[in-house]
Amino acid sequence: MKLKSNLSLKGAIISLVAIFAISGTTSAAFAQERSIYRNNSLQGRHDDRNMRQEFRATLGAYIESDINMEEAVRYEFGPDFRLAEWNDIKQIRDIDRWIVSTKLIPGRKYFVQRNGRFIQSGNRVYFFLFSPNGRVPSGFLVHDKFAGKFFLGSWSGDYCHILASKGESYRDDMRRDDPPRGDNGSEGRGENDRNRPGEWGGIRVTMDRYSDRVDLNEQIRRDFRSKCEIADWEDLKRIRDIDEWAFANKLQSGQTAFIARNGKLKYSNTRYYFVHYAPNGKLPAGFLVHEKIGGKLFLGSWSGVERPAIVKEVR
Repeated sequence: MKLKSNLSLKGAIISLVAIFAISGTTSAAFAQERSIYRNNSLQGRHDDRNMRQEFRATLGAYIESDINMEEAVRYEFGPDFRLAEWNDIKQIRDIDRWIVSTKLIPGRKYFVQRNGRFIQSGNRVYFFLFSPNGRVPSGFLVHDKFAGKFFLGSWSGDYCHILASKGESYRDDMRRDDPPRGDNGSEGRGENDRNRPGEWGGIRVTMDRYSDRVDLNEQIRRDFRSKCEIADWEDLKRIRDIDEWAFANKLQSGQTAFIARNGKLKYSNTRYYFVHYAPNGKLPAGFLVHEKIGGKLFLGSWSGVERPAIVKEVR
């Protein structure tokens, strides 16, 4: 009863507060943006036919330290819902339709989890800012972004709404012990399913980003249920057609990803190895090249940057 009364009271109070926290954005601009999403025939529909999940957002906002997040989600939406996964949002094809059906409000922040974790580090928790004009407040730490409208951040002690979902997550699909097989007996893979290893010795670039502040090996093993580990630079050197591999992994010019070298993740105490993809061979000024493949993949090292990781199947 205490949780129910606290949630109802906080939700009622905060729902009365208009959130216009984005720097340089006027109230009039927000009002115009809201009307774009509200005055739409799809308003109120939560069942995006392209989605395997149903998403809902709370009307009220909460401070994460004042509530138990799992209990809050169950109280608001029922036992089948859970805190939404950031990477599931990134899989949505018709994002504008989804915004309407979920009734997101420009300028609001919504609690989510990332890679199954709500806590980013210490007491900082994940949330995303919905900003249709692409503006974020000064000093906003952007961990990831999507569609130029969604910005993943982390903080503590701030009022945010809650985004919840029910249904099959991409993480559930990725971790399934017996993935569906095609007519030829091979594992079925969707066009965007880059987290399922397979070809080229099972070497793939993850869709998720990782921080070098956590145990990368342990995080990869947990995310892939011990079926994958971080690949080694020597593994990449054994790939015959590196251009085909880069194309299959949808690498973009300038993209980077963690990798090991001779079994080691670190070049020095603080610098972690990573691969930099530069099909034109041009690198940023001051880039320390430890080694290269085909004049397109360059082994570098640095610290403090979140990146995807190159992983391989454990055989």
